[in-house]
Amino acid sequence: MALSGTFASYFADKPSPLLADGAPASKPAKKAADASGIKRSPSTARLVVVGSADFIKDAVLNLSRQTGSERFANNLQLLQNLVDWSVADVDLLSIRSRGTYARTLKPLEESARSSWEWGNYLLVVLALAVIVGFNVVRRRSVRPLRLAPAGKEERP
Repeated sequence: MALSGTFASYFADKPSPLLADGAPASKPAKKAADASGIKRSPSTARLVVVGSADFIKDAVLNLSRQTGSERFANNLQLLQNLVDWSVADVDLLSIRSRGTYARTLKPLEESARSSWEWGNYLLVVLALAVIVGFNVVRRRSVRPLRLAPAGKEERP
């Protein structure tokens, strides 16, 4: 649940819980406690209530990672977005969500898909033929070294 707006304080008509311990407070602490008696939140306040924190526990994240899926990242992204939204920093939300667009290919008809597939196979076979042909020509053009006859040594 996510809400924004003005909220009434639970302690609006009650004594400060900071002074309820019965311990005598020092003068600066009493002034701080009296000054913090907020009756109502500002109109820009934001409140997020999550039913359970199990979605962000390490055990759940580890299980999600073991399946090899990227779903575990969605839980972390939800938590990051909740924090950004609750502190009213929507600029961070727009930056983070920019890179998450899935750039998928346009669907092709069966004939177009088949022609692309066979074209790729043909390209690989042609590339392999060029490499083999280059090696055959290179090996045929290599001339063996002349060896000196046995018993004679050539001098430079």
